[in-house]
Amino acid sequence: PGQRQGVAFARSVLKNLRKTSASKQTSVAAAMAVISRRREGYDVVGGGEATTSNKSWRAVVAGIALGVLALAAVSIPHSNRAHRNGRSRDLPTTLKDSTESKDFDADGRYVVTDYDSRKPFASFLPGVGGEWGKPMWAFYVNRGQGVAAFGVENKDGPLLEFEPANKAYADASFKGFRTMLKVSRRGRATELAQPFFAPDDARANRTMIVGMNELELVEVDGAAGIETRVLYYTVPGEDFPALARRVTFTNVGRTRAELEILDGLAKLEPFGVNSGMLQAMGRTLEGWMRVYHCGRAEDSAVVEKAACELPYFKLSASTADSAQVQAIEEGNFAFAFAEPAGGEPAALLPMIVDPDVVFGRDTTLRAPEGFAAAASAAALAAADEVKVSKTPCAFSASAASLRPGASATVTSLWGRAESVAQLVDDVAPAALAPGFAARKRAEAVALTERLTAVVRSDTANPLFDAFSRQMMLDNLLRGGFPEFLGDAENPKVYHTFSRIHGDLERDYNNFQIDATFYSQGSGNYRDVNQNRRVDVLLFPKVKDFNLRQFLTLKQADGYNPLTVQTAYFSMETPGEFDWQAQAIAGAESSSSQPELAGLLSRPFRPGQLFNDAAAAGIELKHKKAFLDAAAAAARQVFAANYTHEGFWADHWTYDLDQIISFEAVYPDDVERAMWDAEKLPFYQSSGVVQPRDFKYVEVEGLGVRQYNSVYDDPEKLGQLADRNTRPDGAFELAVGAGGDLTANATTVYRVAPVAKLVLLFVTKFTLLDPSGLGIEMDANKPGWNDAMNGLPGLLGSGMPETCETWRVGAWLRKTVKRVGRPVVVPAELAALVANATAALDDDALDALAYWEAVAAAREAYRARVRLFFSGDEVALAADELVAFLDKANAKLEAGVAKSLKYTDGVVMPTYFQHVVTDYDYTGLVNFVGQPFVRAKKFEAKVFPLFLEGPTRQLKTVGDPATREAIHDAVLASKLYDAPLGQYKICESLKGQPFEMGRMMAFTPGWLENESVWLHMSFKYYLELLRAGLYEQFWTAMKTGAPYNMDLDVYGRPPLECGSFIVSSAYPDEELWGASFLARLSGSTAEFLSIWLLVMAGPAPFDLDDDGELVLGLAPALPKRLFKKDGTAKFRFLGGVDVTYHNPSRGDAWDLRVTKYALRASADDDGAAVVVQGPVVSGDDARAVRALEYAAVDVYLG
Repeated sequence: PGQRQGVAFARSVLKNLRKTSASKQTSVAAAMAVISRRREGYDVVGGGEATTSNKSWRAVVAGIALGVLALAAVSIPHSNRAHRNGRSRDLPTTLKDSTESKDFDADGRYVVTDYDSRKPFASFLPGVGGEWGKPMWAFYVNRGQGVAAFGVENKDGPLLEFEPANKAYADASFKGFRTMLKVSRRGRATELAQPFFAPDDARANRTMIVGMNELELVEVDGAAGIETRVLYYTVPGEDFPALARRVTFTNVGRTRAELEILDGLAKLEPFGVNSGMLQAMGRTLEGWMRVYHCGRAEDSAVVEKAACELPYFKLSASTADSAQVQAIEEGNFAFAFAEPAGGEPAALLPMIVDPDVVFGRDTTLRAPEGFAAAASAAALAAADEVKVSKTPCAFSASAASLRPGASATVTSLWGRAESVAQLVDDVAPAALAPGFAARKRAEAVALTERLTAVVRSDTANPLFDAFSRQMMLDNLLRGGFPEFLGDAENPKVYHTFSRIHGDLERDYNNFQIDATFYSQGSGNYRDVNQNRRVDVLLFPKVKDFNLRQFLTLKQADGYNPLTVQTAYFSMETPGEFDWQAQAIAGAESSSSQPELAGLLSRPFRPGQLFNDAAAAGIELKHKKAFLDAAAAAARQVFAANYTHEGFWADHWTYDLDQIISFEAVYPDDVERAMWDAEKLPFYQSSGVVQPRDFKYVEVEGLGVRQYNSVYDDPEKLGQLADRNTRPDGAFELAVGAGGDLTANATTVYRVAPVAKLVLLFVTKFTLLDPSGLGIEMDANKPGWNDAMNGLPGLLGSGMPETCETWRVGAWLRKTVKRVGRPVVVPAELAALVANATAALDDDALDALAYWEAVAAAREAYRARVRLFFSGDEVALAADELVAFLDKANAKLEAGVAKSLKYTDGVVMPTYFQHVVTDYDYTGLVNFVGQPFVRAKKFEAKVFPLFLEGPTRQLKTVGDPATREAIHDAVLASKLYDAPLGQYKICESLKGQPFEMGRMMAFTPGWLENESVWLHMSFKYYLELLRAGLYEQFWTAMKTGAPYNMDLDVYGRPPLECGSFIVSSAYPDEELWGASFLARLSGSTAEFLSIWLLVMAGPAPFDLDDDGELVLGLAPALPKRLFKKDGTAKFRFLGGVDVTYHNPSRGDAWDLRVTKYALRASADDDGAAVVVQGPVVSGDDARAVRALEYAAVDVYLG
């Protein structure tokens, strides 16, 4: 045993030694030097007391030496393998492992042992309060007691200040939550302990347990004989945002333990501060800081200096240096109570708010000098406190007497209230009610279980199943969770819980999580679009909502705004609102009708509507019924925000995905949705893309560049300002009869969805670069890889967009030919199609002349639709449109083929620069004096390979042999990181111009420079799967999917998908394989598409040759994912439990479906309907789609 412990300890020693070229003897000497400083032995628990192990020290040392020598004698590529995700020592604990997997506890939460001695990582609680709760954000790290920052709405509403991850790792143990204990046992001196505080404490076992909506930390202190468990979760379903913290102390010793306890937050920011002020003028800001409802004369009936029970933290007044000084009523709160054993209401504990009382003069917050000197926690709570002009703390003071095996729990709530009255009358009584803490924890767990149930699976790999649900949760936190409001038969879709990704590692983003019911936030067009890509496959009631929303936000020039806001509701005539429905909804009395009419007279979102109703004193007794009535009576308006930065080259590439997803569920409804559904308007922003004559400039020493490509048009700004008061959104108008531009004559111009898609194709096709290769980046912004931000200036173009344009053209050609109906488009677009067709047909045009003709036509089109559409329309006949699409796609295919001449002839490159080698001056200069030029000749230069090129290329290739050749070539290229078994975002960029973008500023292997960028990796894996390269796909997933990765290398729970993994190009080998920027990324969308393909196949629903609806599942599950009984289960369409039966235990792609058994109940062993063969057709297929069957058994053979 001593030798085994020695080997384990030697591993931990060597983990901290950098791998060098020094001799093995040097490593051994260094390890032994560390060992000699730790001769105090191993702490164990016995008889309730900590004793020195009676094991032979010599045996331990001998074991260590043997272990060091053994480890030094072998080649270890990574020296970070000290952790085996098992208990580091056999100390008593209340932890219970899962019976199915060593990676999980009994509640299905992921277990990370020795968490605070591992690589640092940052993560977060999801910040969802449920539909009828108000959320709170909370970020944590694997240091100290986890939570490193939390607050309400955004960085400007902290209770614990938001800090970037690099600072949070250092500060969490000091500024964050702290627990201080005095432990007394009979016959022993009182011991001062700080659970989770000292890093890598030899006397303690520490474990982090990660759930989808909770975080728990466990420390077993072998010396004190105390186990401390800290559980965090945000409180759902309440009219206030709050973080719950439950700290349970268990006596794991053999004698009674007397505890004096301080527990709480070392620094709590009052309401009214903001992030910038805390960073720049934190000391001055303390002059405004006060603790109210806490025994001070100005706010309490009873004046005293001791601790109080319900402190209320806020600034005394507004801080702005202006003539108008505002009072502040909202405040942050912190209170605690000891949970009683029975069903009695809990009693509040005193809260110490003066940090000097706890820490004395130790401004490092390391040593609790005040607590150490106090006779008891109660005595400390009775001390005089200064509750003004300093950053407060918030520590509860309590005591417990624990027999062996007994526990005591202190629960605290940390949040925001609208007033002291709300805190006293509503918040505290609710929290102190019997069972509140346990009930809210159960609700929090159930909430994320419900939100992710649509991707429930039961396979032979619990990590795969858990990873799928975590990816669903993280996906909806960016894309939103679809709720269905209004008429049950024809509901309106409203996405909740979304926000722009921002966290301790993504410190650059200003996230926003509204503290309202039905909370939601805005997000970037690309992010929201891709993260909703499979909505309709998981929630069939979504139908064509998403494709309509994102096509609506297309501008007349084919671009889109950066920010997508949640759709709002607008009531044309609120006075005609169905007041009978309103009365049923439960307005307190008919006297509320005028106030409600006022609220409904302006556009509203559900959360703000309820906040405004509460502010107006309107009590709605049946909130959901009222909301449904209001939503049913209102019109839904899509909203967005142009951020005045330009337009990204790739955002539109996800629009077709929305259509294809819809088609995979409703192939029988495509014609209606695209031709006959309600017409769509055109989003209008103030941004205008400049013609070439006003963006091509000569830059001294560099040559011709494309700068300042987009400007804010004053006329458009004026038009938009005039229309801000109108409730129909910022959409482009058509002129009235005779060219009348008055507000009463103009109308919002609308077209069918299919016309929007034609416009998208034409505006992108006409951006083909001078060499006929990529789609130009002509609007200030690059494509998917936004770290290539310099490419637009280099006259860059992208082959990925060429492939995506081809995809849109191919889908339009197929569908228009099948439907056989004309597409009615604006006359201006019809003219652009005609001009492009003429250029395509003119064999006399060389490549440059063709480009000049098409670019001129594109610029003319943009000028014509800059402010208004004429309103004139042209019907493009189906055969004419198909002919144009054939020619255009042939041109695109030629461009892809041409691009292969710049590589190995197999793998498509990603980016080109077009160097202007001959040009004329126009005679004009820009605002910094750079002369405008007119390009006459170009030379295309290719950049090194990026993984995005072959990823998008695979979407256009139908030949199986070519697909396999592309995979093999990528695997053999420098895109493949052999030491990791993963694919890098790009090859080495050594020698490339710094103007490419910020990625050139990064060290290779880090961020977007030659790292493993998981979003693109998952895109590539997805295309392997779509291409039918099943063996290659599952081989790539074996080393490329986080759930298969080693925790010690990956550096965070493998249920979380990082944004990038440090590749072997990075100079520090210790970080190879470590992940950063966790969770909210496009990887989640790609994985959900993978999950659906693996479980259900590419298009579950289709039309047979007779136009009849058929359901045909085609799983791509490998044999290793089937359980011992030959089954694998998943949730289909969000509501049908499918069980695959695979008696042969073969790979599913080598088998075929032989039979379906459709059952009305998942618990019903008897099949309601048995269908032989590979498909279910007609009424039965429609019934499955309508979720009329609860379960389906599918037999493979």
